[in-house]
Amino acid sequence: AADADAYEVTPPFDGGVERWVLVEEAARPAADRVVNSFTGQYLQVLPDDGDDYNKITSERSFVWTGLEFRLRVKEAETYTLFARWSGGDRVGGGDSMYVLMRDKSSAVVPGLPTWREQKVGIADEPGQFSGCCYNKQTHACPCATEAAADAEAACLDVEHGYWVDTDKAVGWGATCAAGEGKVEAVSPRWYEFAGQEYGNVMDFDSEPWDATCEAEGAGTADSGRDEATWNLASGDYTLTFYPREDGVALDAIYLAPFGSQNPDGLVLARGASSLCAPAGSSASGGGGA
Repeated sequence: AADADAYEVTPPFDGGVERWVLVEEAARPAADRVVNSFTGQYLQVLPDDGDDYNKITSERSFVWTGLEFRLRVKEAETYTLFARWSGGDRVGGGDSMYVLMRDKSSAVVPGLPTWREQKVGIADEPGQFSGCCYNKQTHACPCATEAAADAEAACLDVEHGYWVDTDKAVGWGATCAAGEGKVEAVSPRWYEFAGQEYGNVMDFDSEPWDATCEAEGAGTADSGRDEATWNLASGDYTLTFYPREDGVALDAIYLAPFGSQNPDGLVLARGASSLCAPAGSSASGGGGA
């Protein structure tokens, strides 16, 4: 994040005021601070006033503030993204983000084809789901088909559980499994990073390099069954992050082909970003701090 030449912030096109902002870790109030950034600075979508962005139908839905890393790929290869990120609160806001890859013509480059669990909106079929049991730590909200009273009672026995009726959950963009074992093929136009193993700890070190996400996800928690992976020919690309909720924070990225350095234990210092000299933008096979 400290290497400002490695990225560019784009404004929202929906009339919103939120922006990706470079934050001084030490200057943030203790209650709002994400700790253990590599350089004492990180990027965060602010103001964090509870807005969310979950109405996704295609790549054209991404009209919010973007964080762009320009990449120059020298050799055709399969590249995987590792993100050092965190949510920005401890109150169950589920701060999370999407990421897309575009080529130099701005066309979206899909990720590797995969199978994913088929999902439906919680209110797509009236009466199918009574609500969901939201986990304040992981942000997952598994749906219930039982009567609301019975499902709510069961949710109260779940650690960190909070019952949400369908009428309210639909506003969060809650999704449910379409049926046991139902899957669908997808060439993901975007990936979603939402929810982490240890929940709202606001600590970049809690999950230092996150590779697991969800192909074309949009829910309050990603499935964790996918990796953000693309087959890229040599050429120029743009990797863009968009918020699912404001408050989401990003410290660094690492995009590399298979066979490169494992990012476990990787620490990036100020000035360690790979940059394309002509345009002063981020290059392939490296990280941005």
